Amino acid sequence: MVRGTRGNGFGLDYEPVLVAANGTVICAGWQNWADRTAGYGLHLRISHDGGYATRYGHLSTLAVITNALVTCSQIIGTGSNIDNSIGTHLHCKVRLNDNPTDSFSGSGLQWLWQAVHRAGAMDRPTNTELRDFPRR
Repeated sequence: MVRGTRGNGFGLDYEPVLVAANGTVICAGWQNWADRTAGYGLHLRISHDGGYATRYGHLSTLAVITNALVTCSQIIGTGSNIDNSIGTHLHCKVRLNDNPTDSFSGSGLQWLWQAVHRAGAMDRPTNTELRDFPRR
């Protein structure tokens, strides 16, 4: 895990990033087009049922576009370090009604486990899908 930022950062060296739950992509692109080193850089924001939303920052590629419907464990991009971050990682946040949650305890963790459990193992990408996903 990468420390020094608010939220949770996970070390990913150009590995596929999977969405946490079914939802709709509400933003796919640069946080600030004019300054690509600002904030989350290339990022995704996804809206889920029950007022939950997830954010994924510091991506090198996007595999989805704004308004796309996504399903739990679908590949949505690639983790990287192409902006002003402190190393190759994925910045991941779970929000409830636009307020941050703790993804490692409380409502954030409970929601993540329930979303993954509801989706079931059949929705996970296959080893072939993960192997064939383009890397930098």
